[in-house]
Amino acid sequence: MLNKNIIRVVIVEDDDIIRESFVSLINSSEKYLCIADYDTCEATLKNLTQDSPQIILMDIGLPGISGIEGIRRIKKVYSK
Repeated sequence: MLNKNIIRVVIVEDDDIIRESFVSLINSSEKYLCIADYDTCEATLKNLTQDSPQIILMDIGLPGISGIEGIRRIKKVYSK
């Protein structure tokens, strides 16, 4: 079972090496856990309800929907 004090993080980055590095760095901490990582904003939006992250670390220069537009869409649906 997941420790309730652990902060759940989702990473959105289209560069595989950078994304994997962030996942590794976050998961090396006792306070944070990367619960999912995506290379597009579209995939993030599709899985957001299921993932239920507390923090989203998003690249702003993504292919397709930009990170800036993605955050706007997320804020409309999940105002918290």
